[in-house]
Amino acid sequence: MKRYLTSVLVLLIMFSILWYMQNSIYISHPNDQHILLIMNGSLQGYNSLRVLAILSLIFLLFMNMLTVKESSSFFIRYKYRLRLFHNRAMNIFCSSIIFVTSFLIVNVVFSLVYIGHDVMLESHFYLITFLNGIAMVLFYFWIGLLTKVLEDWLHSKNISVVIAFIIVMLIYFIDLPFWVPFDDMRIYEAMLSGLWTLADILFIYARQFGIVIILYVVGKIIFSDKDFIFYEK
Repeated sequence: MKRYLTSVLVLLIMFSILWYMQNSIYISHPNDQHILLIMNGSLQGYNSLRVLAILSLIFLLFMNMLTVKESSSFFIRYKYRLRLFHNRAMNIFCSSIIFVTSFLIVNVVFSLVYIGHDVMLESHFYLITFLNGIAMVLFYFWIGLLTKVLEDWLHSKNISVVIAFIIVMLIYFIDLPFWVPFDDMRIYEAMLSGLWTLADILFIYARQFGIVIILYVVGKIIFSDKDFIFYEK
């Protein structure tokens, strides 16, 4: 429990510094009617796509810090190998929830202080934050699953983190002519500007969840053949 509380405290401090660094130039104009959109746009601000991409590395480090070490001695306590895989997936999911919740709490609290409750309520900011949070949880969940797939395949936790982060950054930086997961991480911007409806959000959830399912199935197949003794060498 102490490890979780310490980790969350570190996240809150780090996110608070990040929020101020990203939005310090905007909070001097709190009466701007588009201030929330400016502070949460996909190109700039606390929720920019660049921030989400870079934070994927922080998430992976956070996730691994909370993950129980998978050794042969730990494995033999489980009657069924897949039960261990399910527990691992649940740990990744919980790590994603804690990480995203900490991220959004900082955004709501600081926005409340600098912008005010009335503006946030009028813009449906609380609801949009909740909707965005679900998408972010799924987004970081599949990044965590991808990392574990690479870890089981390459037999290296550190290399898997590096490769997963590189993959995420390539998806962000390379301008591809087709859909990529980052296209769905614009909920704040699209909802605050009235471009997306609830139906669009549900479609986004379906796509992100689809990636989760694919990586979950692939991860289960690779995990079922994992050699724990070799992995410990």
